[in-house]
Amino acid sequence: MNPNLYMAAWGATGRHAAAPVARAFHLSRGLQTILPPARNAIYVACTRDGVIDYVGSTRRTAHTRAGEHVRKPARGKTWDTLWVIPLRESTPEGIVRQLEGRVGRLLRPVNNRRLPRS
Repeated sequence: MNPNLYMAAWGATGRHAAAPVARAFHLSRGLQTILPPARNAIYVACTRDGVIDYVGSTRRTAHTRAGEHVRKPARGKTWDTLWVIPLRESTPEGIVRQLEGRVGRLLRPVNNRRLPRS
């Protein structure tokens, strides 16, 4: 993942996108409390090698949802960076899930079991 690919993924969220945050948050230093505070967000987890491992969405903060993931040993050891695509607060839950699917199909993560329909 890189800033250009992030911006392509951010653009795929269309009118539901909030201001982009085109930088990686390094989880190897501990779960960042400075993740963007957006309640609606798409997050992209990458391995140390930069491979896009997982794409997910949350209607809570990315910090809360990512924390649940990294407490699992397999993900905690694999994920190195997290990229967050903030969405507008007014984005309905169904649309958040559709956008997760759209971004996931664009980025092709290696460890998603299935993605929502976009």
